[in-house]
Amino acid sequence: MKFGSGLFFIFGSIVALPAGASTLIDFGAGTGITSSYPSGGTTNVPTNGVGIDISGPIVLDGGALEVTASGTLECVAGTTTTKCGDTSDVTNSTAAGLGAGSNRVTVGETITITVQPGYSVSLVSFALDAFTPPEEAFYKINGGTAVDVDALASPALQTTTLGTATAFTTLQFGAVNGNYDLAQLTFNISSTPEPATFGLVGLALAGVGLLRQKRASSVR
Repeated sequence: MKFGSGLFFIFGSIVALPAGASTLIDFGAGTGITSSYPSGGTTNVPTNGVGIDISGPIVLDGGALEVTASGTLECVAGTTTTKCGDTSDVTNSTAAGLGAGSNRVTVGETITITVQPGYSVSLVSFALDAFTPPEEAFYKINGGTAVDVDALASPALQTTTLGTATAFTTLQFGAVNGNYDLAQLTFNISSTPEPATFGLVGLALAGVGLLRQKRASSVR
């Protein structure tokens, strides 16, 4: 009896996984970034200001995702020129966020977010900065068709929310026209079981089956 209860407990422990939660990544404030990141520059310099080189890849949410670029990853400098500016104070004449090969994403440059093994991730929304008409961005999910995003006259930090959170393994941002900074990302992130975990689940189920068969035989 104790053996059977123990197996049930083990099985329950194996399959219990953390539920998906909404996670904000802010490349101005440094929120949700696990790797070393030069955040904390407070007020931002104008959009044509200098960028700060960041050794990539950038690791997000404890290792759930990695950020790489077609060129060197850079962020827009804040008042402290060695630190990224803060997205809490952006205006139409200032900026904050990531660029690729410059302090912005320009035509021909891309930023790619890749989901790491052991995680399941869905894109909820993203925000672009220093993004004004007639500039146009695009994003691709899993290398599929590019989805264009047109700049609006306002606000300074433009957020695009997907109608339905969309699962992905790779997410890429680029520019069709003009340039911008990738300022914020919102994801639903959850853990997924490793192959070894499935093996343990199988052993636990096999043990439960043998125990039931043994009990049935003893009843006879």
